[in-house]
Amino acid sequence: MKKILLIEDDVVLRENTAELLELSNYEVITAANGKIGVEIADINLPDLIVCDIMMPELDGYGVLEALSKNNKTKHTSFIFLSAKTERKDVRKGMNLGADDYITKPFSEDELISAIESRLAKASILKDIREYKEEIKEERDELRSLNDLKNYFDDNGETFHFSKDKAIYQEGNNSNYIYLIISGLVKCHKLDEQGKQLTTALYQEDNLFGYTSFTQNLAYQESATAIKETVLVGLSKNVLTSVLNKNHKVTLELIELLTEDLAGVKNQLL
Repeated sequence: MKKILLIEDDVVLRENTAELLELSNYEVITAANGKIGVEIADINLPDLIVCDIMMPELDGYGVLEALSKNNKTKHTSFIFLSAKTERKDVRKGMNLGADDYITKPFSEDELISAIESRLAKASILKDIREYKEEIKEERDELRSLNDLKNYFDDNGETFHFSKDKAIYQEGNNSNYIYLIISGLVKCHKLDEQGKQLTTALYQEDNLFGYTSFTQNLAYQESATAIKETVLVGLSKNVLTSVLNKNHKVTLELIELLTEDLAGVKNQLL
């Protein structure tokens, strides 16, 4: 059942119109003035609003303006109901974004016809908005590891490191995962005798710095720029959120980690 908010300060007209709409199988909520109407609309989110213009507290123009600024109600169908019949008044209402303008006195058929027409149009527009949103989501979806790297490039924080400069040390909080824009990075650990062991070398377009995407683990090795290096870093929390929404990229990242693990095994052998 469609929900209609009727904003009208005339008690008799408000009650009669509400009864008429209820008999036409609409759920009706009423408000005695524009200020109350705006508050009710924000809470109840009606499918359509029928609103008088000349009212205390806040007139119909003010109601429509307030609702158009609220993301929850800006797409709600809106019909003015008023005794003001001058062309300039009608034009003002339509310019503010009203869907229709009905002058008093009005017939039952005139009101119901206008409501049915606007609800049908609103349904079509809603479908169009949802379709556009789906298209946008598909367009924004990351489908490959290259898309993920582009996401790093567009949304990551840029870091510059000179030669032999430490990027992070073993035991530091693993806040970032990095993509190398240019340069060369060496990851390394110290053995029990204090000898430095190189664990991996990363070059341009490589990702590194991942320890755990689900736990707050420290870096398990140190990383140093071998030459002048530019990185973009994405916080682990942001990357985890991106991967949760883009499963194809997650699978490719798992494949990358698997290849890294295979490389470590070969080094051990």
